[in-house]
Amino acid sequence: MNLKDGFTASVGGVNNSFILIVTSVAHFINDGESALLPVVIPLLAYSISSSYALAAVAACFYLFSSFGSPFAVSRVARSGNTGRGLSEGLLILGIGISLTGLCAAFLGRYTQLAYAGIIVSSCIAGFGSSYYHPIGSGIVQKSFRSDAMGLALGINGALGSFGRAIFLTISVLAFGELMLSGGLLVIGAACIAVALPMRFFFHFYEGDAEPASGAGNVRNWNEIGPVVRGTSPLIVMTFVRSAASTGIILYLPTYFIRAHLLPYGLSLGLTMTFILSLPIPGQIMIGWISDRIGLVRTLFLTTFMSGIFVMMFLLYPLNIYFDAISLAFFSLFAFSGFPILFPIATKMVDAGEAHLSRGVVWAAVGFGAAVSPLLIVLLSERWAFGSLAASFFVLSAATSFVSLLSFSRRIRSTERATVQ
Repeated sequence: MNLKDGFTASVGGVNNSFILIVTSVAHFINDGESALLPVVIPLLAYSISSSYALAAVAACFYLFSSFGSPFAVSRVARSGNTGRGLSEGLLILGIGISLTGLCAAFLGRYTQLAYAGIIVSSCIAGFGSSYYHPIGSGIVQKSFRSDAMGLALGINGALGSFGRAIFLTISVLAFGELMLSGGLLVIGAACIAVALPMRFFFHFYEGDAEPASGAGNVRNWNEIGPVVRGTSPLIVMTFVRSAASTGIILYLPTYFIRAHLLPYGLSLGLTMTFILSLPIPGQIMIGWISDRIGLVRTLFLTTFMSGIFVMMFLLYPLNIYFDAISLAFFSLFAFSGFPILFPIATKMVDAGEAHLSRGVVWAAVGFGAAVSPLLIVLLSERWAFGSLAASFFVLSAATSFVSLLSFSRRIRSTERATVQ
């Protein structure tokens, strides 16, 4: 099947290209609304106290809630409603963000109660955001079984990157006009508004519910354990890669503000948008490259280079423009996982565990992201490395080091495996 055939074929009477459009819109909304933390943390810290460590607690709860991913994905896959699971996740994400905004409105009057509500709402939002990646990647892989799969995943990933980039500026503008609580309420409501019609589309696309191929099960450790062991090298690499990339992106606005490079405002939002913009065309390029040089080499290249560009930014700080360019290349490689991580995870297990393996790997992404705020804060303490810059360097160096796991036996064996 050639490239054109891969994009014009049909699944369930629906053209592959249209399926790609719908899943990519879902990716745009999911990743865009999930990327609010970098610009929310400084505001939350200012609203609650002067401590960024305290605000990081809410971020950790949001990120730790992604541990529900294997359970949510397995349940959705067993029901056969994988596409409708995307809309379910977006709905939960939107509700969580809206509730966070509602609780934030009570900061200053009922601060302790509001803070507890923010933590609970963050967990709801984080759980909702954990649906998309293992489910969305499965739908795209199912629809594109030819040489077009890498490119299709790259296009889908690019829309997620576009969401991450543009929502940072949108959120800064929304918070400036509507304050933290009003901005979160509006952004959460927009997510809910997109989720509802998407559910009707997937109801038409999927028809009667049938258990999805590779639905897996997560009822006890005897069932999830073999999948974890089978994907362990990828889990370790994904954890370190996620911890570094998420932690650095989360605290870049804080770094810019503390270093007096940028004030909190439109210039900060635009800079962060620029930094996160390169993965938009970059993920398409990386998906295209993976179709030609293989997933394993692409995995190594992206992981290794994501660490290198952060170290370049730290070792040669010239000006804000050079910094932004260096960090843009960092984000290009760091946020390229969608076109490569999930296809590799799929090939590392039996066909019946494909959905579960993607859920487990996404849980590793979530675990790395969840501990990243604490890692940044701890590594920045005086008794450790003493600064944000030093903590960035340690995490980026660790990322480049674990890239060597790309050549472990279990990961290399996927080059000989057929797509599940």
